[in-house]
Amino acid sequence: MGYEGLSISELLHLCLTSGGDAWTEFIQRIQRPVAGAIIRTLGRLADPATVDDLIQETWLRLFRNDCAALRGLRDEHANSIFDYATTTARRAALDYIAKRHADLSLDELVVEPVNSQYDAMFAGAKRDQVDRALRTLAADPNFERDYLIFWRYFEQGFSSREIAELLHGQPGEKGVEAVIGRLKRHIKKILGLAESPDDSEG
Repeated sequence: MGYEGLSISELLHLCLTSGGDAWTEFIQRIQRPVAGAIIRTLGRLADPATVDDLIQETWLRLFRNDCAALRGLRDEHANSIFDYATTTARRAALDYIAKRHADLSLDELVVEPVNSQYDAMFAGAKRDQVDRALRTLAADPNFERDYLIFWRYFEQGFSSREIAELLHGQPGEKGVEAVIGRLKRHIKKILGLAESPDDSEG
């Protein structure tokens, strides 16, 4: 069965009622946001082995007791599913820090955005520089939405499709890509960086 046309909420419902291969697709859909949440929480402690271990710990927490937590979600829309999964991942990472690195302040762990395109796109500019450039658009009526789209893509690891689901299709996937492309160009102009051919793509 093909699952590409199913929303994350429809996919979860199928997983909980039928199981099987649907779980593989579900895990693939949420793995990047889960990994991004773990990496952001661990900061400089985010070595590949630890991240992999905490991803597995996140799956254990989500699926224990016959997926009781997922079955108990009161509102199975994209926001609640992705947010619950990433919150579970952050808690797993925080528990790891508390047990293994209790002497570290969380402030010491902060790292730059983890999207693999970030450094290439913005020439290694610091997060606060990019954030200030974004905020020059604060008067735009869609600023809050667009700001969220940008950081969910570059910082939290969501794909354009996943962001569109979180926003209930307003805008759709192509619209999300257009927002990301427009914001890339704006930030590069503010920071005096050269544009590249893929700046229009999300």
